[in-house]
Amino acid sequence: MIPLRRPAAPARIPAGVPTVNSIWTRVLAAIGLSVISGCGTAPSVPQGSPAGDRAAALQRTLVVAISREPASVADKTLRPTGSGIGPDTSRPFNAGLAIRDERDVPHPYLAQTLPELATDSWVVSPDGRMETTFRLRPNLTWHDGTSLTGTDFVFAWRVYAVPEFGYADAAPMPEIDEVLAPDPQLVVIRWRRPYPGAAEMDGTEFPPLPRHILEAPFQSGDADAFVAHPYWGQSHVGLGPYRLEHWELGTFIEGGSFEGHVSGPPKIPRLKMVFMADANTVVASLLSGAVHTTDGRSIRFQQGRVLQQGWVASGAGNVILSPKEVRMTMVQFKPEFVKPAALLDLRVRRALAHAINRQGLVDGLLDGQGIPADTLVSPQVEYFPALDRILTKYPYDLRRSEQLMREAGFEKGPDGIYTGPGTGRFSLELSVSALAQNEAEAAVIVDALRRGGVDMTLQVLSQAQAADRQVRSSFSGISSTSHTNAFEPPVKFLRAAEMPTPENRWRGSNRGGWNHPEFERVTAAYDTTLDRSERNQRSIDLLKVVSEEVPAFPLYYNLAVIPYTADLRGPLGGINWNWNLPGWEWVAR
Repeated sequence: MIPLRRPAAPARIPAGVPTVNSIWTRVLAAIGLSVISGCGTAPSVPQGSPAGDRAAALQRTLVVAISREPASVADKTLRPTGSGIGPDTSRPFNAGLAIRDERDVPHPYLAQTLPELATDSWVVSPDGRMETTFRLRPNLTWHDGTSLTGTDFVFAWRVYAVPEFGYADAAPMPEIDEVLAPDPQLVVIRWRRPYPGAAEMDGTEFPPLPRHILEAPFQSGDADAFVAHPYWGQSHVGLGPYRLEHWELGTFIEGGSFEGHVSGPPKIPRLKMVFMADANTVVASLLSGAVHTTDGRSIRFQQGRVLQQGWVASGAGNVILSPKEVRMTMVQFKPEFVKPAALLDLRVRRALAHAINRQGLVDGLLDGQGIPADTLVSPQVEYFPALDRILTKYPYDLRRSEQLMREAGFEKGPDGIYTGPGTGRFSLELSVSALAQNEAEAAVIVDALRRGGVDMTLQVLSQAQAADRQVRSSFSGISSTSHTNAFEPPVKFLRAAEMPTPENRWRGSNRGGWNHPEFERVTAAYDTTLDRSERNQRSIDLLKVVSEEVPAFPLYYNLAVIPYTADLRGPLGGINWNWNLPGWEWVAR
């Protein structure tokens, strides 16, 4: 958990951004209403002997609020699930060959061990083709009692390789040449080319599918009927710690303990996932005891702050603030759009980096909690200590910023704004999507850069403009966005192949159009390095280049909020905060 600290100098926040007091008012009003149908009230512990009370308490249902109802709880559904639904929702009901922990490190799950390079379990041919072998743990069964075998993975590959289902072009499917099950306990995957994640096949990448349920409808050839099969909805059969038992449409999903789970049944025997779209209702439900935790997406920082000030302080609950996402500002490099052209000068980019008060962003937006970002990956990645030692950093320093601007030929005029020979005033536009926190963040950046001598303007993109790929790629100066999976280096944001152009209909994440030979060289090595420790070193190498060349300004780590009641033990910070769900338990208070 990130410790609470008092902000030194809160930044100015625009009107209309929710405050802690305004959220409290809405929460208290929500508590006065009946909590959403399906939650009920906080479970009571039966009166009686202490041992009886303890036994009854251990049988309580774990109630989790999720931000919206999914179309399916499958790891890799053929139905659209909508924004915001992901592995947090599917984790209770599914299992894969591997599972990733809160730091994104893989561990064996259904497999006894994970393949290792230079052994018979991971063979690499001179032409780059590969073969990985996974041996399943013994006596595994689906929720309906049918044995899990390697043929269920062979069948899954056949399904997900069908172009109509939308995954044939998504990793790892294009890299897989063939999946075999020479023995019921073996899964052999043959690869067309080097694929670094070949030994880390978790449920979201390559989940098994129950052949005994789906093979007949799949062979019928009716794609629409197959997608509409009840398995993908309310009749899901999985391998996770909980069996899907009841789905009340629009209200909740219930699961019961799966005794045949690979690591044993979960310590909490029942699970209920209730659908709550309104963050203030989620907070009210936590305060009342009707909900015990959330999916990590249901509430934002401001609601988490409310919980810290009352719920946590009273000892009724806990809040984990997890730095899963990096906010950053990209620089425009495409000559046809960049303005001023001086942004192409490294000294100017470094000067701007020194002029942005990252701690001010944390103080103003996150009440002093959280961490300013010096790079574009989470401080929780396993290689972060080594990376942090070699980064080029840009602490808030207006004197150093002014020195660099002078080296680039700019001097401050009587009004304190930089001017250059033949260029006039140094004017810069910041582009940002229209969301309350984004606009508050932009106000802090604009204010800091103006204080640093930059003539700043702000462009706020409407929802329609932000959805237009051409508009988002045509900003003139700098543009703020998020690297949402900060446990991976931001290769897609910065590699040349991801540059949006008219020829590719403006597809791609490298909206600034940065193209740097050394970054491309290191990225190519990163893409084909198979050993995890060596791959981590390639991540360090490419992030070092980014820190030196400043194609983007890291700002701060946006905090995911994971609240849980004081009598629940188990939730974690990090990217896969509920990977250890079977071990969660109730504790005496």
